[in-house]
Formats: sequence, structure tokens, C-alpha cells
Amino acid sequence: MTISAPPLEDQLAIRELFARYAWAYDCRDFEAVRRTFVADGVMIAAGRDRRKGRDEIVSWLRKHIEAHHLDKVMQHHVQHLVLDGDVAMCRAWSYWLVPVHIIGGGCLVGSFGWYEDELVKQDGQWLFSQRAFYV
Repeated sequence: MTISAPPLEDQLAIRELFARYAWAYDCRDFEAVRRTFVADGVMIAAGRDRRKGRDEIVSWLRKHIEAHHLDKVMQHHVQHLVLDGDVAMCRAWSYWLVPVHIIGGGCLVGSFGWYEDELVKQDGQWLFSQRAFYV
């Protein structure tokens, strides 16, 4: 596979997008999560559960956190980001690891896996057009 990374300025902006998504998710700031996606963006959870559009993505995320994470403080760590694209579109691959602190309990590794993302630049800002994560 030949990798052609976007210019450095765009790489930094893409890394910022990944950080904004992680902070928003961990802080349960659903409006901030919404702003990391294009309007008709897609989220694919664990390779099978597909949500399309900001409203569906945020609704799924709320329900997921309510069902599985209300008793946890999470901290997404994203690393080994590989980018392939240009100044308008990009594909990205990265690993993620989520240490959690269980409120009233101990700390543990909650989950880990990888992302396969598609990104586009709209009005000068990088956004996820598709975000797939695998456990």
C-alpha cells in the first residue's frame, strides 16, 4: 500500500479532530461529538452497528453510555495515527485504548481496538465522514 499523507498543516488539524472527538466522548459532551462529523456522517460500531447522520450517531452514543458507562470515568487514548490523503479527503487508521476508573472502585483497561476513518475538509475544517471502530 502506498501512503500519501496530507500536508503537515492538515495532519495537525486532523490530529486535533481526533483529540476533540476523544475529549467530547469522555466528557459526554454530545454536541461537541456532533460537531466532529459531517451532517450525513456514518458511525460503524464494532464493524456491524451502523448509524447515519449526526442525530443518529449522538442518540446511539447517549444510549451506549447510559447502558454501559454511567459508573465510569473514561479516557480515550488514540495513537499510531496513519493518514492517507490530500488537502480535501483523507483515510486514517489508528489504535485506541480506554483506561477507566470505576466510580467507587478501581481502575482497569475498559477496551481497546482500532479506528478506520474517512475524513473530509469542509469550509476549512476536517470532519469525520465515516468513523468505524473495532474491538
